[in-house]
Amino acid sequence: MEPNFADLKFNQNQGADLTAREISKGQKAVIYAFLVNFVALALVGVLPNMDVSQATGGYLVIGSWVLRLGAVVLGLFGIFKIASELKWSTLAKVVTFVFLLIPLVNLITLLVVNGKATAFLKKAGYKVGLAGAYK
Repeated sequence: MEPNFADLKFNQNQGADLTAREISKGQKAVIYAFLVNFVALALVGVLPNMDVSQATGGYLVIGSWVLRLGAVVLGLFGIFKIASELKWSTLAKVVTFVFLLIPLVNLITLLVVNGKATAFLKKAGYKVGLAGAYK
């Protein structure tokens, strides 16, 4: 007896669904990068007003730089995923990566990239919240 595949239905939007899923992963990384970067910048902004010893202040500054480095790595990952799926040019990717290295400009860059990802995901039928996209 041969199997009957007459009722088998294929997902006609498989490519768009895979693209949206990858953009969703990149967007989540961008959101986390923004939050980590914001915490690191807030730490450096609050540090001069705190009454801490010089050694403790040094550790806090090093900690903020470690947080910033982590935010850059997360941001690079997220932006690369989003930019690759949205078929951005190499020049656009490089410029975005450079903007990610500049303090405060990186927050704006992450917000702009997040906005581009959100627009695509909403078009693809996803709902987008603070923690990312969901179907």
